[in-house]
Amino acid sequence: MKPARAPRSALFCGLARPILPAAAVCILAWSLSAFAVESTSPPSETTGEPSVLGRAWNWFDKGGPIMYPIALTSLVGLAFVIERAAALRRKNTLPDALTNELRRRLDELDVAGAIALCEEHHCSLARVVKPALLRRSGTIQEMEKAAEDAGIHELWQLRRNVRPISIVAALSPLLGLLGTISGMIGAFKTMSSGGAMGNPTAFAADIHEALFTTFFGLSIAIPMVPCYHWLHGKAEALIAEVEEVTGDLLLRLRDRRMQSDTSEVPAVWSEDA
Repeated sequence: MKPARAPRSALFCGLARPILPAAAVCILAWSLSAFAVESTSPPSETTGEPSVLGRAWNWFDKGGPIMYPIALTSLVGLAFVIERAAALRRKNTLPDALTNELRRRLDELDVAGAIALCEEHHCSLARVVKPALLRRSGTIQEMEKAAEDAGIHELWQLRRNVRPISIVAALSPLLGLLGTISGMIGAFKTMSSGGAMGNPTAFAADIHEALFTTFFGLSIAIPMVPCYHWLHGKAEALIAEVEEVTGDLLLRLRDRRMQSDTSEVPAVWSEDA
């Protein structure tokens, strides 16, 4: 069973994986083009002040070299959020058309046709139902155990690309704190050399610039935390629904078999009579 499932899983991951670099490249290209346009455009003729995007770039530039890994983590986190939000849609995990067709075939006791239908669809429901149907000669408990094991593996697959979002949420404020500490070390070094001892404004300016990294790090981490919990919970909710539908399909198959067996009993008795 596992060797037969591996190619479909590889195909599913192969279709989803290109979304990550594509999203990252698009976001990076947009950001670089916006920054390039802002850096080459002159200030406003009326006020002489840069625009909002220009001020944001000035803040980014004042943060120092640590701002670049912070920006990279934001791109990685955003790419994983987009990829998981697209993958964890109901039509990709529990399509209604497949559910209805499986019910129809199992009502007709066409188990072989239901297995073939699962092989044609690359979704969570198909990957959970198929192992159970392959054990159709066993008891209902054995079929449910096979579906439960497949559901655990499928849940791990759905949550696999959610974990990097939590890493970004934890890493970005640490990078911001590292940049702030590095800036404060530079500020105290300037103060100890005597350059800022008689000028508190210069010392305050160094601290002001050092806090930019913490600001950007927290600005990335704060939206990543709810995104992580939303996608994590969505994956668990989808798998719970897949397991519920799978259990209903197996019970329908059992009831249909019992009805089919009891309907043949009177005919046997009539022949004996």
